[in-house]
Amino acid sequence: MERCRSRDAGPCAEPAPRDRATELATEPATELALALAFALAPSGARIRGARVAVVSFNDGIIDEFRANGGHVSTYGFGDGLVLLHTVGARSGEARVHPVAAFPADSFDATAGGRTTASSPEAAGWLVVASAAGADAHPAWFHNLTANPEVRVEFGRDGEVHTVEARATVLDRAERDAAYAEIVRRSPGFGEYEKKTDRVIPVVRVTRIG
Repeated sequence: MERCRSRDAGPCAEPAPRDRATELATEPATELALALAFALAPSGARIRGARVAVVSFNDGIIDEFRANGGHVSTYGFGDGLVLLHTVGARSGEARVHPVAAFPADSFDATAGGRTTASSPEAAGWLVVASAAGADAHPAWFHNLTANPEVRVEFGRDGEVHTVEARATVLDRAERDAAYAEIVRRSPGFGEYEKKTDRVIPVVRVTRIG
């Protein structure tokens, strides 16, 4: 039986098919790895459309973040985001990515360690390259593995601050421990892990200077 292609096409036995790029571009992925959407699209037209949707969405999040001292009400992100500045691995151009970030000092404490950092930003953040459970790493992960010197915008006391930082991909043992804690705090990341066979990287971003 022919599939229904639009809501106006009348009754149909099956819902219209959705490619993975469309799912990623419309899914409220908590780590905002929507930049992967256009790379998965099967046609040039979809690639262009997905790229526009991703850029527009991210720009809106970035504007809201900066206008509200790091707080983002969209999708309930709250104070859980930072803006990660990277350099394109191929293009060499500056990029800005809104990503969910977990204060690294709280993970150190959970693991039984102690931090001597004077503030959460001094200890850094953990970010997850989940790409909403897609089978390829998000673009920002490739950027920071090629160029680990990054910049981070974060909210504190109602203002946005910027620091220089260095990104380090956790080794497997550290990654597994950190990911388990991330899933405990934010179960959606556990669902992402079920969608892919790849090991989803966890990156520690540590302030320098």
